[in-house]
Amino acid sequence: MRVLLRKRPKHEGDGDYWKRMFLKWASAHLTKRQKELLFYIYANCKEEKTLTSLARELSEKLEMPLSTVKWNLRALRNYELLEAGDKDSKNKPCRLTRAGEELARSLFGT
Repeated sequence: MRVLLRKRPKHEGDGDYWKRMFLKWASAHLTKRQKELLFYIYANCKEEKTLTSLARELSEKLEMPLSTVKWNLRALRNYELLEAGDKDSKNKPCRLTRAGEELARSLFGT
């Protein structure tokens, strides 16, 4: 019965704990390309662009096939690291979410 009544460890209720766990999980599960795209967006994309426009720019600058860039940007959007338009909300500007910015800062030390 004591096992059932045991309290959670203090660190689990701490907001910093969840942030650390998110950053640890994300850095382990994103691919090298996804991290590269995340960094480029974080460091260079200050003006508003659509997902398609951003994909074209990234494809050219990073010398990656456009289809690869689009696939990886969609993955970042699905992970909620990137906000962008989709079939229901076209022409929505692309930008990193707060989680995307935090992850980029954590990964790249900026």
